Amino acid sequence: MRYGNDAETFASHLVDLLAVLPQSMTVIDGIIAMHKTGPVSGKPYHLGLVGAAVNPVALDTALLQVLGLELENSAIWKECRRRNFKGSIPETLVFPLASPQELRAEEFRVPAILKPVSFNPLRMLVSGCRRFMAGLKESS
Repeated sequence: MRYGNDAETFASHLVDLLAVLPQSMTVIDGIIAMHKTGPVSGKPYHLGLVGAAVNPVALDTALLQVLGLELENSAIWKECRRRNFKGSIPETLVFPLASPQELRAEEFRVPAILKPVSFNPLRMLVSGCRRFMAGLKESS
């Protein structure tokens, strides 16, 4: 919460987690992405993608390429590259099923100004309440 509004510091702390969390499989849900004015208040875009990797940096690098984002515009990717993390150099990545170029979302529109996603406990609480209420409606 203390660094949530400083994109570079927040990204650095997120990347720090890679050193302390156990290695595992990372899975991304890219079925519906948010574009044009996203990510927080974006327009839904049917990307239809699910990705998985044992290297979260490689997965992030590939997803940025699929969406057509400049890698350097991602504070998290930039921090991983600065630290020379494995997976941050696109040319070294191996894709067993399909490359980012094959999956490229040509109609995905990157916002003119990327709004940083920061940690906001109030937003997290409100979002959790909305999901809880939606679950109650569905079960009744």
